[in-house]
Amino acid sequence: MSKPILYLLVCYCMLAGIVLCPPSVQGSIADREDNQLSGTTLNIEKAINFGKAMGWNTDGKYEQRFVQHGLRSSLLEVHNEDYAVDFDESTGQIRRVSNNRFYRSKHQLRVAIDKNTANKKAIGYLQAAGIPLDNIELYDSRSAQYSQDSYQWYVRFRRVYDGYPYYFSGILVILNPEDASLIGFGCNLSALKPLSTDVKVDKAAAVECARTYMAEMGYDISVPTFAELLIVQPDDYWEYIGTGDIAEPQDIAQLAWVLRFNAPWDVTEVWVDAENGNVLGGSRSKSMPVKGSISSPFASTAQVECMPQVGRPLAAKIVKGDLCKAVVSQISNLKRTDAAKCNFSARIKVDCGSRSYTYGYSPANHLLVLLEKSYKGKAYKAKSAFKTTAEIEQLLSLCAGA
Repeated sequence: MSKPILYLLVCYCMLAGIVLCPPSVQGSIADREDNQLSGTTLNIEKAINFGKAMGWNTDGKYEQRFVQHGLRSSLLEVHNEDYAVDFDESTGQIRRVSNNRFYRSKHQLRVAIDKNTANKKAIGYLQAAGIPLDNIELYDSRSAQYSQDSYQWYVRFRRVYDGYPYYFSGILVILNPEDASLIGFGCNLSALKPLSTDVKVDKAAAVECARTYMAEMGYDISVPTFAELLIVQPDDYWEYIGTGDIAEPQDIAQLAWVLRFNAPWDVTEVWVDAENGNVLGGSRSKSMPVKGSISSPFASTAQVECMPQVGRPLAAKIVKGDLCKAVVSQISNLKRTDAAKCNFSARIKVDCGSRSYTYGYSPANHLLVLLEKSYKGKAYKAKSAFKTTAEIEQLLSLCAGA
């Protein structure tokens, strides 16, 4: 399987909540109160009934715990030695199932089922779990290599609204490729209604919007290898690169052109709003070494504000032209380091057109710390620290005296 396909499959597994590794490595949430587990007899009964429907061993003691699900939520897990069933706390709906017994053994599985068999079995398992299949479409069904000597079969469904699919709202079912028995599934159907499904930007215009946006950050993208109208949750992913912070989905949904390129990363995704052409977010397959946080070639000014001496006002210097370009080029080549608590003797704000970057500078600690980044007036907190060199320290000294 190609790297881009494998990457996207793993991403979808993570968002759908599928367990692709032995359940023993899952993290539990230990700080939940024990009394929050009371009143879950019904969930145990549901787990037992589902296990029986699958032909799994339902004997033995059942235990319960809260397990992490995504960045900000958790599920209530009911498990015995052989399998685990995870429930949504608020609705009581089954959200994730894992055949633990399967993961405790080594396998050399070969593909002996066809797509129709896999699809029918997957739908049957979801119905047995009480998963609602309204506004759900079958999207993909294929075998894939799970380990060096073994395969699994993956059936993916996705939620649809007004004829448009959601990107990461759906279901993933994993099957044994020899007999179509269930290995596990995960579902994430709690997506928001999109703000709009009006398409005012066509594919060609969306590609141009993406190309312009990425070029402003110094990234060249090629012809898209994938383009589809999908409902996404904006996350401003590309604006978080270099800030040291993590992009999180916003509490809104919007129809967007999901564009995929094979450069500068193997999988480079840009989400373009289908209504107005704004870039909403995206993703990438792997990291490149990040040095400075200014990739834009359009830096126009650098403002250096020196901390005031006693009894004197704040001294601000505006630097343009060659000196500004020299500062920006040096920042882009700085190496990341651990941030340390220190006092900043100067604040440097670099204007790159629609983006600006604000740094704190400590000559004593030889540190330049990105404090904030903004894009079209929206501010993003940052905490990236960079080790300064003699070259940039000399340039900043010149800026302060400019």
